[in-house]
Amino acid sequence: MDARLATYLFGEELLYSVARPQKETVESTPVPEVKEPVVTAKQEVVIKPKEIVAEAPISTPIVKPETPAMVDKDDFVFNMNTHHLLVFSGLEPDEKDFLLKILQALGLSFTKVDLLDIQKDPLIDFKQTIHENVVRTIIFFGEESGKDFLPKLKLPTYEVKNLKNINFLYSDRLKQVAANTSNEKRQLWDSLKSIFQN
Repeated sequence: MDARLATYLFGEELLYSVARPQKETVESTPVPEVKEPVVTAKQEVVIKPKEIVAEAPISTPIVKPETPAMVDKDDFVFNMNTHHLLVFSGLEPDEKDFLLKILQALGLSFTKVDLLDIQKDPLIDFKQTIHENVVRTIIFFGEESGKDFLPKLKLPTYEVKNLKNINFLYSDRLKQVAANTSNEKRQLWDSLKSIFQN
């Protein structure tokens, strides 16, 4: 390979030089002519071929440098099946029933969204999850659902924020929304309609 081409292609990478074995010339020895034995009807002749062994060239093992992982060892990427991620911290059965009613009113179901419980998967890396999936919507239910990612977004409650073609929404816990002490149901419903019915 031309040195300029190698520099262009691999200028930023750590490369290793591998010594190439020198070509050895092997003198050929004439193979003796084998005469066909005369076989009589009662004789059995076995001809054993002579083994010719060639030495294999010595090779140096190539050691690849370790590349640093893009995600911390403790964090993991959530593999999504849909484009909509709903994030909770400990989803209770009555909250799940309430959520199902909301989704059905929007023409959705649990098969059309991905549910992520932070209590079950506390080491989620939201940034990598976004980069490795086609995400259109992330909705956080409750402040504790967003881990350290939610404060970075500075999302106001019940206001849809679009960043890099992803709709983000921060809502109170579903238990609090169901209690409807400060008109949370209406606020959540209006926000969800702006995301899913446009």
